[in-house]
Amino acid sequence: MVKTVDLIVTSAIMFEGEMARKDDVLEGVPEREAADYLRRGKAKLAPNQDRHDSESQRDQLEALKVGELKAEAADLNIEGHASMSKAQLVDAILAVAVDGDDD
Repeated sequence: MVKTVDLIVTSAIMFEGEMARKDDVLEGVPEREAADYLRRGKAKLAPNQDRHDSESQRDQLEALKVGELKAEAADLNIEGHASMSKAQLVDAILAVAVDGDDD
């Protein structure tokens, strides 16, 4: 069974053949697809998701390849990302995500 999450769109995207605009809520997005939207900054987890549930976020990031994590780290301006291991990249990205939620 595929795990799903609810997302809030932060930048227009195509989802299930339809245009989803900023602030639209997408329900039941497959976790792997959601991880891609989150990584690219196209969406954020909807409030009904346990945002503090770092295990789910960690799982989403750990499903990505090292190259994808390095690209995300570069987008987030994480210093030293080029020489980080996969585990370090996941931790650094999660740390930035948590800091960004405080805004």
